[in-house]
Parts: sequence; structure tokens; C-alpha cells
Amino acid sequence: MATEKSVFIFPYSKPFTEIQNGTIRAELSQFLHSWNSHGTDLSSEFRIEENQFIVVSVDESSITVGGCSKDKLFKTISNVNSLLGLTPGNVGKFYVRSEGKVIELSRNELRNNLEEGRILPDNELFPTWITGGQEFDRLWAKPLFHFTPILRLENLKTNFSS
Repeated sequence: MATEKSVFIFPYSKPFTEIQNGTIRAELSQFLHSWNSHGTDLSSEFRIEENQFIVVSVDESSITVGGCSKDKLFKTISNVNSLLGLTPGNVGKFYVRSEGKVIELSRNELRNNLEEGRILPDNELFPTWITGGQEFDRLWAKPLFHFTPILRLENLKTNFSS
């Protein structure tokens, strides 16, 4: 995803089924085809990452995405959630790959799992707080040790020197 893009990440607690995945793709393709800001078409795309995150990016090099346009995106996601019975994940949680699955953890759960060795510093983190394309490219699905200062994990009883 390019550098002058805004990124919207929608996490989910559970992976999508094949049917849900297909419906999400159809609904978002239709929406993004007509998405505009004050009558100007927006250059946008979406991806489904890890079968558990919807990532929408929009090129803001020529036009800024206004509040109404963002509202339309969030409304579309809400409609898809209702249509498919999806429960969005909590953007305040952390999403980490553990034993081949992406799991949702609170900050305390993340700290405890790290201290107890159930999650390791090289487990991948999916940072849902990312809002820029360049940041997404640099940080998405990187090992936890890359996020030590951000997550304030320096004082854990584990080795973060990887």
C-alpha cells in the first residue's frame, strides 16, 4: 500500500467463513467502486488479511477523505457485519499469532502470556492502530519485539533482545 494512503483496519475476533469472505469481498467491491468525497471518486482498495482483518486503503494524494466519506465506509462495514452476523473485534485489543491462529488479547493478557512464555517476542503482532499506508507496510505482521517501546513491554520478565 502506498505512502499517501489512509488505512482503516477492521479486526474480527474469529476468522471469516468462506461464505462470509465471499460476501465481504462482493459488498466492499461494490461500495468502493462508487465511494466518493463530495462527488469526487476516491481511489481505494481493500484486502482481507489473515482471514480476520478487513483493511481498506484510500489514496489521499489528490483528495482528502472527509468525515462523511469515512462515515459511509463505517456504515458499509456495519451493514456487512449485520448481514453476516459478524462481531467486530475490539480495536483496543492486541492481535497476535499464536500456534497458527490470530488471537485477541487485552494488554494484561498480552503481558501475562509473554511472561509465562505462551507467547514469544517473535510472535507476529497485527497493529490495528495503524492509519497510514507507509506505516502499514513497515509494521503489519511484525514480531512483537519490534513494538517493545510502543507497548511498554521493556520491563517484562522475558528476553526482548531478538
